[in-house]
Amino acid sequence: MARVQLQGLGKTYPNGVRGLRAVDLDVEDGELLAVVGPSGSGKSTLARLVAGLEEVSEGQILFDGRSVNELAARDRDVAMVFQHPALYPHLNVAENLAFGCKARGLPKQEVVRRVAETSDLLGLSNILNRRPATLSGGQRQRVAIGRAIARRPRVLLLDEPFTALDAPLRLAIRADLVELQRALKLTTVLVTHDQSEALAVGDRLAVFGDGSLHQVGTPFGVYSRPASRFVAQFLGYPPINILNVTIEEDGDLKWVRFAGERVRLPAGLTLPPGSREVGLRAEHIQPKAPGDSRLTGNIRRIEPLGHEVLASIQIADILVTIRLVADEGIVVGDRIGLEFDFSHAVWFS
Repeated sequence: MARVQLQGLGKTYPNGVRGLRAVDLDVEDGELLAVVGPSGSGKSTLARLVAGLEEVSEGQILFDGRSVNELAARDRDVAMVFQHPALYPHLNVAENLAFGCKARGLPKQEVVRRVAETSDLLGLSNILNRRPATLSGGQRQRVAIGRAIARRPRVLLLDEPFTALDAPLRLAIRADLVELQRALKLTTVLVTHDQSEALAVGDRLAVFGDGSLHQVGTPFGVYSRPASRFVAQFLGYPPINILNVTIEEDGDLKWVRFAGERVRLPAGLTLPPGSREVGLRAEHIQPKAPGDSRLTGNIRRIEPLGHEVLASIQIADILVTIRLVADEGIVVGDRIGLEFDFSHAVWFS
């Protein structure tokens, strides 16, 4: 396995489009880094540069401190799994799993051992003699992941590998992949546009937008302490509530004014007076009985999610989304009180 370092990595295409802008990023040996961002953010470009499928325009890619910029893709010892499995149709499952090992010239006994180990870990042992055309979509993707893992690459790159699968299968294969990656301590980069997937599987997250790295950190750290409004709005469902507020001082006390009311701020916040934007997650706005809160509003719409309901509440000219325990009695038009927990707020300039 390898430690991967990206130093000032950039990619400019012949038409002048900047696919990636001066990215500095480290992937530790044995780490699973989830690279997440919207379409066109540069995440797949990053994976292709690391794999050697595209030429670097600027900066360096280092494996264990050595530049691989000039190495061809075949010489980097990188395995890549894409959205579509692209298995060899004339080979059975065992032969597909063994292909990379044989290409590297491993002894026959070692190839047999790795195929057996990988197939056992991925639940493929009972279909080793079948060909890809007879497999389900989930089985084919497991084989594709197994083929990449069996040869124990220095770096494993996964580019949207679960997108084409239905939700239950996606969750199952994702869980198996994480278990396998941690057991084998593979240096892994997972590229995904699905922020819930990135939060669930990554040891760390790297959030990309418009070809730039916006933030890197642990899933909880990035979710709870986003470095920018872009990161705050991209991560999490429902999207974070953004409020335009005014900070006021009254002696030693600080208040936040919005929706025609003002709320006491927690002690210790050193915010200067004036207009600000603040972000609050749905879980940090609690429902109250209308008579127990000065801030009240009407339920404008609801989104049932089984065990809970997302409710959009109209307070004066502000619309916020909160989480409620699922209850058939919740209906559009109900009046509800709200309590805002500004101790968990994210403040923007």
